[in-house]
Amino acid sequence: MKWLRLALWIVFVSWMTFAVHELAHALAGKLLGYDVYLRANSTSLVSGDYRSAFDENFTDLAGPVITLM
Repeated sequence: MKWLRLALWIVFVSWMTFAVHELAHALAGKLLGYDVYLRANSTSLVSGDYRSAFDENFTDLAGPVITLM
């Protein structure tokens, strides 16, 4: 029973980390003024391109930074 509880905890924490990671990408894009959509495994712009390389890099790095924190 102890192992099952540990396994369920690991699955839950992994899922939450993944969800927060993707949410960070979407939130960064929204904060920069873009229309973004969040899918199960990615976040993308609704249409068009980023206005600058900074915006693209900021959005791309938001997920890993939050995950590492």
